[in-house]
Amino acid sequence: MKKLLAGALAIFALAIVSCDTVDEFVPPYVPSVDGGELPALNVPKSLSIAVNEGRWVVLAWTGDETATRYEVEVSPQGGETRTLPTESTSVGFYDLADVTNHTWRVRAKRGEEFSEWVVGTAFTTKTFTDPRTDYIGSWRLNGEAWDLGANFSTSGMLGQSSDIDLSQLEEMLPIDILNELIGVATFTLEEGTIVDPTYSQLMIGLSALEEFVELPYSYTAMQLNTFNGRLAMAQNLDQTIPYPGPLPIPVSDIPFLSDMIGGGSIPNLNLENLDMDITKLSMRLSRLNLELGPLNREATPYTMAFVGSIHVDIFIETNVAFANPLIDAARPQISLTFTSSVSKQ
Repeated sequence: MKKLLAGALAIFALAIVSCDTVDEFVPPYVPSVDGGELPALNVPKSLSIAVNEGRWVVLAWTGDETATRYEVEVSPQGGETRTLPTESTSVGFYDLADVTNHTWRVRAKRGEEFSEWVVGTAFTTKTFTDPRTDYIGSWRLNGEAWDLGANFSTSGMLGQSSDIDLSQLEEMLPIDILNELIGVATFTLEEGTIVDPTYSQLMIGLSALEEFVELPYSYTAMQLNTFNGRLAMAQNLDQTIPYPGPLPIPVSDIPFLSDMIGGGSIPNLNLENLDMDITKLSMRLSRLNLELGPLNREATPYTMAFVGSIHVDIFIETNVAFANPLIDAARPQISLTFTSSVSKQ
């Protein structure tokens, strides 16, 4: 027993000593050759200009297998030299001055050791054409040709989804207000910042719509994909709108709600023979998606397609108290999709 106790104390003491021991310094990893001396650091070779499009230039070279980094210097004629470190054997500059002569050079690095600089072939950037130019300006929705679609769904364990026949809601749906909104709805696209050569950024402002709807952001960034000429934006919203019409409303007057509540779609809730009125109704705008394009440059003025969708969470209280928690658990939601076209003003 004494030997066992002594052994345990020895192990404990060893653990304490090892915890107090300062770890030895481990230098950063540098490749070696068969554990011997490293060879001389070679200069980069086969320097080339892989891409030269407007302000976008990609420079490339063949590196040394023992190099850990490279430094690239680009000098515009009459401008300031820029230095960019990289671990790759190519590097891109996306915002050089267009139609300007440039010189460049590169060197390898290994630890604190540098190779000699190697000078690449000078190049002249090409004329830059901003892909956003034709999009910038004021646009108006086409109030004579538009379409509205709607889908009702419940989430959670129910997972049901069905399209809504909007003709059944003619009395509730404010078509006149929609026509008025669409007839005056304009928005502006303003120049943003170029992120890279594939995507440009524009700012959208829903100017005229703000007179009717209070949006949380007046301007939001849109990405322009220059490959397919489309603008896309996804904006999270958190805005609750009370139902503007008179209450109460018989559930039977809203077919898709009636089907959900009275038709047995919600477990343990089948109220076909029970009169139920909606006493409180509100909608929370949760997400807005917009897509514009492609641009039709042959039209005068320019036109492009417009597709917008918004997801709306529905909050309902009825005169049947025990049904309300079950309706909340179903998390009813409506998705509205608006399609039209827009023309440049």
